[in-house]
Amino acid sequence: VMTADWQGYAQGRAQLSRKYFFAGAPNQPWLRNNYNSGGGRDFLERDNLIHSTTTWAPCGRDVQLRINSNARTLGGNSYIAVDTVDLQNRVVFRLNSRRCR
Repeated sequence: VMTADWQGYAQGRAQLSRKYFFAGAPNQPWLRNNYNSGGGRDFLERDNLIHSTTTWAPCGRDVQLRINSNARTLGGNSYIAVDTVDLQNRVVFRLNSRRCR
């Protein structure tokens, strides 16, 4: 179980995108937030994630959890900044095994 808090500031038209995945399995959907504020505003986005997937590591190797993110403006005179990203994790392991191939 993982919670990620993304905190920052956006002015004009902007977008914050991110996805979470295990290395080797990047085909996860993007989470996106769009902002449209002429005067600018602070934002706080909370992602509550439960990873209940089975991911097989190659024999004798680790599997990494990855986060891809991007912040972009969508028009002239726009601005976006991510100030902090706070991650809170609680790990529950349910292990399966199989013979190496």
